[in-house]
Amino acid sequence: MKPSSLSPANPQSCYCQNNGTCENEICVCPDEWKGDHSNFCAKSEYNSSQGLFTFHKILVGCYGYSQEECEPYTLNANISKASRLCTEKNGIISLQNDTLTDCNVNLKNLSEKIMKYSGITEEELVKIAMAAQMLTSEPHELTSENISLAAQIVKNILNQSDTLDSVEAVSLAINTISQLLNVNETAFDPTNKDIFNITQSVTQILGDVLTDLEISFSQVVQPNLAASSIILQNGTTHGIMLSVLKGHDDTLVSNRIELNTNATKFLLNTNAEVQMFVNVSTNSTQDGKLGIILYQNDKFFQSKVRQCTNNQSRQVISGNIAEGVLNGVELLFNPKYNSAEYFIHDHACVFWDYDMDDWNTAGCSKSTDEFGYLRCQCSHATNFAVLMVRQELYLN
Repeated sequence: MKPSSLSPANPQSCYCQNNGTCENEICVCPDEWKGDHSNFCAKSEYNSSQGLFTFHKILVGCYGYSQEECEPYTLNANISKASRLCTEKNGIISLQNDTLTDCNVNLKNLSEKIMKYSGITEEELVKIAMAAQMLTSEPHELTSENISLAAQIVKNILNQSDTLDSVEAVSLAINTISQLLNVNETAFDPTNKDIFNITQSVTQILGDVLTDLEISFSQVVQPNLAASSIILQNGTTHGIMLSVLKGHDDTLVSNRIELNTNATKFLLNTNAEVQMFVNVSTNSTQDGKLGIILYQNDKFFQSKVRQCTNNQSRQVISGNIAEGVLNGVELLFNPKYNSAEYFIHDHACVFWDYDMDDWNTAGCSKSTDEFGYLRCQCSHATNFAVLMVRQELYLN
């Protein structure tokens, strides 16, 4: 997003096009733009054997769902009948063909289907993964039972993807997880053991899949979840730097995620809301792999002890390593909050301890740098977050 050619009267401000906003003399783009280039597929129609389907604008890397929905008398009433993916390759943005929903196969049917398969093929797995994505496309309408069923399906998809080395099925599963991270708070009950246990399993298996040396996975970015997988050449010490830049909205888009696989140290980016630097060494005979996952909220990491206040939502970032030795992790969190109403009184650097089923501070130290950013240094690379104590400003 470029500032316009007009000279601002205030040297601290700038004029931005395409609904960008000026922050620290930099134009911050809305999700639909990267600089002066669009980052979306325009409204579209698709004429298929089952009729004409219409789609709203779709962000690059994301799926859009048709305005046409399954009929009220079907099992999947109000679910979109079709979806299509917006992609970018070599600077060219294009829409993929649509995928149709079976309006009479619901999550329960799908769960039974994947459970009974003994020798599932990759083609069958991708079809199930696509169906699961479609059936969770309205996350606010999912019941607790549906959330549990969908998470179980995702777990099975990831397990089978690991066996079949299916990048497409993994990508679809990541999109479904992203949608599940947007379910209604009342339906997602962390005290429900079924939901808690299955979502814990999903986060662990996803980390394992991203470090599988047989899967040629690179990066998928969805609104609530970003996942990257980086090959680490043998016999070398590697510095990996991930920066997630600020945007208009609380969603993740690919053009705001920067990955430097040749970093020598932590490089501060004042326009980032989350940064992670991982230093890892590999042995002389075997390539390694690093998987990085960013969850845009902590719905799958619900603490029994450290509850959020003021409707806080914590971002959670993790690094998983295969065939490598971790030398250290540095993190920066620069969370969004209303500075006119609150200030950050204290913070803690934590990781999700699967043995405790809760946050733990072991192996992490905290600091605040000269810019006021929250910094963490850790000796391991599990699921990280910063727990903040915000204090209200009392204005006269």
